[in-house]
Amino acid sequence: MNFTGGGGIIPDGCYKITNNNYGGAYDTSVQVAGGYPFSFTTSCCTCSGCSASISGSSTGTQGTGETLTANATGITPSGYTWFVSYTHPTNGPWTEITSQTSQTSLWNVTSAGTVYYKVTISGYNTSDSNATLDAYHTITWSASQTPVARTYQLRELDSTTCGISNAIAYGNYTSINALGSNTVVTLQGNTTQCYSVVGYISSYNSSYSAINTEYPSCTNCYSIINQDCSFILNVGGTYNNFNGTALF
Repeated sequence: MNFTGGGGIIPDGCYKITNNNYGGAYDTSVQVAGGYPFSFTTSCCTCSGCSASISGSSTGTQGTGETLTANATGITPSGYTWFVSYTHPTNGPWTEITSQTSQTSLWNVTSAGTVYYKVTISGYNTSDSNATLDAYHTITWSASQTPVARTYQLRELDSTTCGISNAIAYGNYTSINALGSNTVVTLQGNTTQCYSVVGYISSYNSSYSAINTEYPSCTNCYSIINQDCSFILNVGGTYNNFNGTALF
């Protein structure tokens, strides 16, 4: 077998024989490295020099999207499968994000933390029609510094036992971080009822009343809103020789 190159020197690498003088097609490969004779192998061209990577920022802010781009060399990509993990940067476990199937993908989070990303790039080259490459990326997300208006589902708290009832209400609150579950609150315009936060719903509804105040506990909430702040104003009189009588 003779190799010839336009420059007289054949660079080291993988070469595939796609046909020969004996008729028909015969596909194999040979590793060209060092001196003759070269080592025969049927797999050296499977993905020689192939690699994958993910480009994009390593930091992000909650509520602001970050774009990741999958890159591959050595194969012609035909598909992209994206995954996320909150446990390990390479070992997962991985959850497939079926809505992300493009080379470039947009990501966001609802809470701060570290998220690991993986892409599996499917493709082909001259020797492998089903090549796959994996690449990994990490984004550390910080909490948003922009207040967000959210609508919360609430449960009424019993004024005597502080037990959570089945009665549901809704209220709106604007803050950087979302109110936590079981946070005790009151609603604007309602001076007799305390509520426990269940969580915020996906769509903001401006028609609901504003959440007024956070309280450390149900008992504290009812203690404050039931305080007796009434007082009695009596009218009396006093006499002053110089100024006369003044009423108060």
